Amino acid sequence: SLEESDRRGEIAEEVLLSNEEILSTARRTGRAELDEHAQEVNGAEIDVRFQLRERDREEFLSSLRQQLRIVPGTHFSIGQPISHRIDHMLSGTRAAVAVKLFGPDLLTLRSLAQRIREVMTEIPGVVDLQIEPQTHVPQLQVRLDRDAIAAQGLSMFEVSQMVDVGMNGEIVGQILDDQRAWDLQVRLMEEYRTDPTAIGRIRVEAPNGNSVPLMELADIVVDSGPNRISREDVQRKIVVQCNVAGRDIRTTVNEIRSRIQESVAFPAEYYVVYGGQFESEAEASRLVGLLSSVAILAVFCLLYLAFSSFRLAALMMCNLPLALIGGIAAV
Repeated sequence: SLEESDRRGEIAEEVLLSNEEILSTARRTGRAELDEHAQEVNGAEIDVRFQLRERDREEFLSSLRQQLRIVPGTHFSIGQPISHRIDHMLSGTRAAVAVKLFGPDLLTLRSLAQRIREVMTEIPGVVDLQIEPQTHVPQLQVRLDRDAIAAQGLSMFEVSQMVDVGMNGEIVGQILDDQRAWDLQVRLMEEYRTDPTAIGRIRVEAPNGNSVPLMELADIVVDSGPNRISREDVQRKIVVQCNVAGRDIRTTVNEIRSRIQESVAFPAEYYVVYGGQFESEAEASRLVGLLSSVAILAVFCLLYLAFSSFRLAALMMCNLPLALIGGIAAV
């Protein structure tokens, strides 16, 4: 909830401000649904201004990660605003490395994700390790009875649409107030939307003129279900994410790949995809390598055209590494 997120955010800020290097903090809890980086109120971002003193950057951030562990029921990912945005564009998460696990069953996905997390915990350089938060939340479920609905001459679509409009409402027009326009929504009164017994008494009009209570067409039960079902390319997924400290990303990701391949057995229809900054780095390295090869070939062709000698052009090209060494030394 917003209140609980705010309370834990205050605890986190108190922990951060207890460090002499930190000058100030500013927190945003949740983001509006039309925001480019929309998120629910169970997520918060804390911008921190700091000035290093006796400790270096790595030692300072490592200390923060240890201190923030005392905030109950939370996961922290430490980075920079721009890098978080780039990570989100690259992999859909606010972390440098995202291990995306795909499969049809949520419980199996959670079990495999926990196993992957245990494997990644042992890898040097992995920090801010966490699984995409998932939990069961209370749900009011209306389970339609196909036979009972057909007996009244109704269709599943008609009854489900009536329930949807009654519970969630439907925009039927607009009200103009000076220069403002407000949507006019029609839905059931609150007492009919929160009490299962009252919901069951809602009357459904059948084509034959009968008025049938919803309880005769569906089972209305209070149950629990997942708070979120994430999908990508029409596949259910769960993400195990982390950042990297004290080590380069590519080497860390290569070790994550090999460890997971060795230690985790995936059932049929379950597989992992790796995403994050290392993808962009690898793509950039390939592009730079390709363009460098083209440039070297072009220079060689120009030298050959200038001297009409393959031997002289090759001798001059051999001097390029020596010139590079001098340029690096000069820098």
